[in-house]
Amino acid sequence: MTKVVEKNGYFSIKRMELTNPQSNIDAKSCISHLRASLEGTFTKHFGSKIANEMFERTLEKIEEISAWLEDEYYKTSRQLLLVLKCKINS
Repeated sequence: MTKVVEKNGYFSIKRMELTNPQSNIDAKSCISHLRASLEGTFTKHFGSKIANEMFERTLEKIEEISAWLEDEYYKTSRQLLLVLKCKINS
C-alpha cells in the first residue's frame, strides 16, 4: 500500500494499521457504507438511475449472501486502516 500511495504522489501516509475485527458484521450497514463512499463515482460513470438501481439490487441480494459473508468474515477478515494527508501543491 505504501508503494501505491507514494506512486500516486498526492498523499502521504500518516498512520497505517492492520486490525482483526471481532465484532459481528452487519451486511446492510456494509452496503450502506459502500454506497456512501462509491455512489458519486458510479453516478458519474453510469448516471444516477443505473447507480441507484445497482445499489438497490445489491441490498435485495444481501439477504442471500449475508450468511456466507459472516462465515468468511471471521475466517479471513483483516482491515487496513490508512490515515492519509493530502499534499498541497504550490
